[in-house]
Amino acid sequence: LNSICAFGDRLYIGTSEGIWVVNQRNGRRSFCRSNRVESMLVTPTGRILVGGVGGLFEYDKERDELISLLALGDQGTIIDMVNGQNNRVWFLTYSAGVYVYDLKTAQLVGKYFDDFGSRIEDDIISTLCLDQNNEVWITGRESALYMFNDIQNGSELSPKTYKLDVPMVKLLSATVYDGLAWLSTNTGLFTLSLDDGSYSYYTERDGLLNDSFTKASLTLADGRLALGSRDGFIILNLTQSTDVAAANIKIT
Repeated sequence: LNSICAFGDRLYIGTSEGIWVVNQRNGRRSFCRSNRVESMLVTPTGRILVGGVGGLFEYDKERDELISLLALGDQGTIIDMVNGQNNRVWFLTYSAGVYVYDLKTAQLVGKYFDDFGSRIEDDIISTLCLDQNNEVWITGRESALYMFNDIQNGSELSPKTYKLDVPMVKLLSATVYDGLAWLSTNTGLFTLSLDDGSYSYYTERDGLLNDSFTKASLTLADGRLALGSRDGFIILNLTQSTDVAAANIKIT
């Protein structure tokens, strides 16, 4: 299981061999075979976008099949996507950089060529997030954060870079809220001030399930943040920065 999303009463599960569609009401399942699926996204209008080997696709809910939207070739495996403004989607690839795709015009409207350290052979996975100021954030190699403005004009994007100056740390997910970046890593949880670069560090000693996180993260409807870890997930209240373990959920 590489990715998951939901729309209505349907659950869409991306795997290495295609997409499972599960009806949550009656449990019925169907399978759409495809290339390896790495990421899935529901747009504000209910379209199911699929990122994987070869480019960007849309899952046709009526025909139960994938429609190619954008071919990216061998270097274009899409590993993460977020909804931007005005029918735009940002997506990140393993080695070809970050792109902005306009769903209305079916055209690329932005690009930035950098692998962000996301090379399969190095087991470095970059992720995307969108903050409340419509800025897109990407985790990258050497504990770097890249910030793009979602309303920036021009096809050549220009990021601003921030750095968590801690050696031997792999950033796995980033969530930015009110000038503070919440960073899950392979050694614990960091909060990085985007104003002065100062940071705080939290581990099991502070009440976390463990110090080893995954790239899984989700902002809940009430604004809290759920982060996946090796043993389960934690839920954080971002409005209370000292409460780093608001809830721990362990999977047994």
